Amino acid sequence: MATDPLSAERLLGSNAERAVRLARLTRIFSKSNSILAGRPVRVTVAGDNYFAPAPAWSDGVDVWFNGADIEDTDFDSITNLYGLNYHELAHILWTPRRTHPVSRWAMANGHWSVMNMLEDQRIETSMTRRWPSTAPWLSACVLRWVVSNTDALSTSYLLLRGRRFLPTEVRSLSRQAFHRPDQLP
Repeated sequence: MATDPLSAERLLGSNAERAVRLARLTRIFSKSNSILAGRPVRVTVAGDNYFAPAPAWSDGVDVWFNGADIEDTDFDSITNLYGLNYHELAHILWTPRRTHPVSRWAMANGHWSVMNMLEDQRIETSMTRRWPSTAPWLSACVLRWVVSNTDALSTSYLLLRGRRFLPTEVRSLSRQAFHRPDQLP
């Protein structure tokens, strides 16, 4: 898979401390993901949105973080990276790849985004059931990317409803803010 992994120095410029922190984090994620998956899983910071305009993605083998979305290496950013990492690891462990008949059917019939929304909920539920300690990381990630963004919150109900590990208040807030209340039933 072609990607443009950037060296920490190239990605972060002269901020050496930040570069070292990110390099350490990707090594930690690679090691822990490999242990949980029972096979090698490499974690890399990529320099652009080559695969998707997303903060992170996976190909069924490895995980990439979008370097443009890593704002800092403070507590909130690192917490978010943990959530993204566990989400992508869950895809690696349990998502049918594009060659799977279900995935091919979803793509052929224009249902790929719906399948991905449902799949995100399913894999995160599986992750939190198997490893309950991942729930706070995944919750923090949802809070960062969805709940804290007013525009995203109004359309997030379909994304959050099945994430039973989220606090009830978060799912209720999403339901109340949903932009199409007539379609809730």
